[in-house]
Amino acid sequence: MSPCSISRARANEKLFAEFYQPYPNIAPSVRGELAEDKLQDAMQHYDERDFKAALAQLEAILAAEPENATAQFYAGVCHLKRKDTEHALTSLQKVIALKDSRLAQPAEWYLALAYLQKNDAGQARATLRGITAKEHMYRDQASQLLERLDGSGQ
Repeated sequence: MSPCSISRARANEKLFAEFYQPYPNIAPSVRGELAEDKLQDAMQHYDERDFKAALAQLEAILAAEPENATAQFYAGVCHLKRKDTEHALTSLQKVIALKDSRLAQPAEWYLALAYLQKNDAGQARATLRGITAKEHMYRDQASQLLERLDGSGQ
């Protein structure tokens, strides 16, 4: 890596750390069906910030239900927290493709953060511009992050 690339990577890491927060647990807390029990177990680990254990449970759910948007979304956030960016990108893109009304907008935000973590400022910018161009729950944060990225000369 060139000194310029290292500097950009550090700037992106700093911005990621500043803007990343684990998404709150919005999974329903109803017990009953096996998949719901597994999701509750996963979310308990998630709430305890045990992202490795949460991810193991979420991946077990996804093996049986690959289109479970909730499990896919939280798996993406866990992958992101564990710096497994490629898997985070894949999970978050799947959530967006599923068009889950509760999770599509948060997935777009975390997708932008995943691109930032990957040091792909171009894709991060494109995703952030998409967020700022519409009514979006992360519009203000996306605008701030876009400003910071543009100000860093990347």
